[in-house]
Amino acid sequence: MPNITAKAVDTAKPGASLAVWLAVHHPDLFLAAFKKAQAAQVAKGLGRLADDGVTTFFGDSGASPSDAGVQTITFDSSVISPPPSFVTDATDSGSGFLSSIGNGLTSAGSTVGGVLAAAGSGVLSALGSVGSYLTSASGLNSLTGLAKTYYGAQAASSTAQTQQAVLNAQIARAVTGQTAAPITYTTNAAGQLVPVVATQTPGGAVYQPLTGQTLASLTPSGLSVFLSKYGLWIALGVGGLIALNAARG
Repeated sequence: MPNITAKAVDTAKPGASLAVWLAVHHPDLFLAAFKKAQAAQVAKGLGRLADDGVTTFFGDSGASPSDAGVQTITFDSSVISPPPSFVTDATDSGSGFLSSIGNGLTSAGSTVGGVLAAAGSGVLSALGSVGSYLTSASGLNSLTGLAKTYYGAQAASSTAQTQQAVLNAQIARAVTGQTAAPITYTTNAAGQLVPVVATQTPGGAVYQPLTGQTLASLTPSGLSVFLSKYGLWIALGVGGLIALNAARG
C-alpha cells in the first residue's frame, strides 16, 4: 500500500497535548499563548515583526520556526488515520478536527483560524508552536500568568473558578511530564457549563461529572513543583479550588 508523508503534531508530548486541549476548550488562552510563543521566537532572533504585525521568520536553514513542534510522519494510506497520538491534516478526520478548532469563536467574536491567518499561521503550525513553547518552564509560567489574568476578570463566576481549577490541574500535569487529562465541558439540565471526564470502556468513552475528588486524583501530588518553579499563588490555587469543588460535590 502507498504511504502518506505528512506534517503532524504529536499529542503524546505533554506540551503539544496541553496546546491541543487549550485550543479546543479555551481558544482565547490558546491565542494568547500563541502570541507569547511568537514573541519568544522573535526574542531568540529567529524572526522580526513586519509593519503589518506579521512575524517574518528566517534562519540559516531557511526553515520557518513557526514549524516548531511540527514533525514529518509517514503512515500507511490504507489505514483510516495515522497513529492515534498524532494530529495531522492528511486525513479527513484530522482535517475536520483542525477545521473545528479554526472555526472556534473567541470572546471577541472572531474565529481562531481567522486570528491565526492574520498572524501568518495555520492551525497545525500554531498547535506545534504553542506545544513547543509549553515544553519550557518559561512557557508554562507564562500560561499560568495569562490564566490568572483571564480568570481574575471573572472572579465572581463559579464557572470561571471551576475552569481555573481544571486548567491548573492540566498545567500541573504538563509540568510533571504528563499529557492533558481527558476533561471536557458540557451543559447540564440547569443550563450550567460543567466539566466531565472521559473513561474508556469497551463500548467507547463514557463521560462522568468531574468531582473534586476526581480532579484531585488527576492532579500530580507533588505541588512542590509549583512552589519551586511557578510561584505560591498557583499551588494555593490548585489546592484551594480542589477543596472548593470537593465541598460542592
